[in-house]
Amino acid sequence: MWKWFSRWVVVLALLLACVRIADLVSRRGPQLPPLPADNVYPRLLASAGTVEIPGGDVSMMTETEVRRLSAANRDHLLLVHADVRGESGVPLSTTRGWVETHAVEQRSFKRLAAALGVQARAEELEGRTNGVAAAWLDLLLLGPAMSRSGILSDSLSGLALESVGLMGLRPMVPSLDAAFCRSAAQDLEKLEARRDAPTRVLETEANWSRVSFGLVDVFGGLLRGSGKARREAEFAQRHHPVVRRTRLLALQLAARALELERGTPVKTADEVVPAVLKAVPLDPESGKPLELPTTLRGG
Repeated sequence: MWKWFSRWVVVLALLLACVRIADLVSRRGPQLPPLPADNVYPRLLASAGTVEIPGGDVSMMTETEVRRLSAANRDHLLLVHADVRGESGVPLSTTRGWVETHAVEQRSFKRLAAALGVQARAEELEGRTNGVAAAWLDLLLLGPAMSRSGILSDSLSGLALESVGLMGLRPMVPSLDAAFCRSAAQDLEKLEARRDAPTRVLETEANWSRVSFGLVDVFGGLLRGSGKARREAEFAQRHHPVVRRTRLLALQLAARALELERGTPVKTADEVVPAVLKAVPLDPESGKPLELPTTLRGG
């Protein structure tokens, strides 16, 4: 009886050792994205924790409160203005409890979005059109900056902030001057050069999950394998429309800048290259160059 029991204990121990080794091996394969040398992500996160934000809806704030918060946040938002144009990368971790901590970080970026919304209203009160547009542009750029090289939840949060910035900035294009339009169009072109493709986001998600959960992720992947194509399609449906609107905005800003500078309407998207942009932005779904909206074509 004792020999039989001892043999089963040994077998069980060997099995557990094999599972442990297999788990360690499965965690060592995938590589997580490297972080830039001067990563602005920690600075953006610090700014998100220090700005003052309203307790309710920005539209319900009094002019006095708007000006007070704008003044209180001025130095922080000057840093944000530079940082959203810098190199960024989400510092992914596989340690226990990181997921919960990171969820708090993701939510904190909404504080920056709220502070930039207050700044846009403060600039509007002062009659500074370019200042209003600059706040919305910073908010648009914040979305990709806080999510670059991150996992799927980062990307979805970033797309949400980018959409808010788009809604604020797009209607203002006809009222902006040439210098701002040119600079903003080039900022957006640089953004697109750094943007993570959907396949990259999902690959990072898969690699992070493998390193974090090992064999659990392997078996989970086998169970959910049939839904991979569906998940990719669902993410593309949320990713492509936002990216397309941002690229169209870059094209519109470039066309507006060129029209103001030379005094004649822009008729085709090709005219902005290389005068303002290095290339005509591409549709994220078809991969074809975007066309200038009919409402912006001259002649």
